[in-house]
Amino acid sequence: MAQLDFQQVHDLADNFLAMAKAIGEYRYNNPNMPDEQDKKINDSHRSILKYATDLYTLSAIIIIADKDVTDSLSTISDITAQIKGTYAKLQKVQKAIDVAASMVALGAALFSKDPTAVADSINGLVKIWDKPLSSSRAKPKTQTKINTGVKSKRKG
Repeated sequence: MAQLDFQQVHDLADNFLAMAKAIGEYRYNNPNMPDEQDKKINDSHRSILKYATDLYTLSAIIIIADKDVTDSLSTISDITAQIKGTYAKLQKVQKAIDVAASMVALGAALFSKDPTAVADSINGLVKIWDKPLSSSRAKPKTQTKINTGVKSKRKG
């Protein structure tokens, strides 16, 4: 059973804070978003900020029974870097909502300490993020693919 040390928990908190910042900037840059969509993104934004705060203040070590903890953390860092750089450019509000909701699910999975839920949440976030940024733009010729290194244990 792997354990996250202080630095790993701190890095996770940094990632959640960076994603929350990207979501907040998206909301700020899209002031004419319909109220219902803005509320969904706002709710996710607040939840992600809470998870970041909780991770920063967490005094105990989070235990995740997953031999691929390092790969999982690396995947979260990789996708955070991508989101920080391009989230504000999303043209589809629904994708912004889906990414934000995926981050909330990841935060919940981390705090549940359920390795299957963590793996599923990471894979879900990667799947949602890897969709094209907009249907009106072609995919770039060199698209960064993230190898999650995380396998879901759920059958299904």
